[in-house]
Amino acid sequence: MLTSLKRRLSTVDEPGGAGGLRKWWARVHYVWVRLGVFMLVAMPIAAYFTFRAQGLPENTWQETADVSVERGEVYLGFRALNPVSPERRLILVPGCPVETAAYAPLARRLAVRGFSTFVVNVPYRCAPYSPQIATLHDRIASVITTCPSCEWTLVGHSRGAAHALDVASAMPDRIAGVVLLGSTHPREKNFSRLRIPVMKVLATNDGVAPRTASEANRRLLPPSVRWEVVDGGNHSQFAYYGFQLFDGRATISREEQHVRVVQAIASFLGPDD
Repeated sequence: MLTSLKRRLSTVDEPGGAGGLRKWWARVHYVWVRLGVFMLVAMPIAAYFTFRAQGLPENTWQETADVSVERGEVYLGFRALNPVSPERRLILVPGCPVETAAYAPLARRLAVRGFSTFVVNVPYRCAPYSPQIATLHDRIASVITTCPSCEWTLVGHSRGAAHALDVASAMPDRIAGVVLLGSTHPREKNFSRLRIPVMKVLATNDGVAPRTASEANRRLLPPSVRWEVVDGGNHSQFAYYGFQLFDGRATISREEQHVRVVQAIASFLGPDD
């Protein structure tokens, strides 16, 4: 009897009947399956074009009397040939999933200012799991070993700020300071007892890491944290990559935002010797 009922339902083609409902559901299923497949293909492609380095200044890789450039597997190095102090050096940790080269212009500006800067390559651009995080920490440690006596400051953008805080917490005797760029981190971990200088640099038009969210997490940073705000800047302009989803529109140029960030970092590191 049940089999007979199923056969009857399968022959009903009226819009309001079971056959019509099946056809409607088949169309919905057809559309959603193909939309899902399209998104699976399109999203990585969109991310590739959004987060890859683009619009780099022409002199980014040029060696001059002020800067020497090193492009290796572990990091991109911009060495200051006229350093403010040979001991003051920076390690820059990119945000997720931004290409390492997108931070080369900022690193170069810092080197021109007198601070050798090394942009570390983040595994898979995000270090999503414990093995990749361990590899990232090892890479940062390997950069530090190139000058054990140097005063190393970690600079992290977006999720890179979380990695910078973790490394500083794990080896506070090797890290002289931490700079957090365009980031709402820390969010869960408490670094309020971290006994090294910390500065957070925010941008007023940053829609990815808005100031209100950062302020809400301020209690997780040391009470002495220094707070700097770049008026008119946004999230993606801390580096050189495409416009990021949910980000605000900057009202200053990328170059101007970098000038202000470099000024803030130079001031944080202290007066010239």
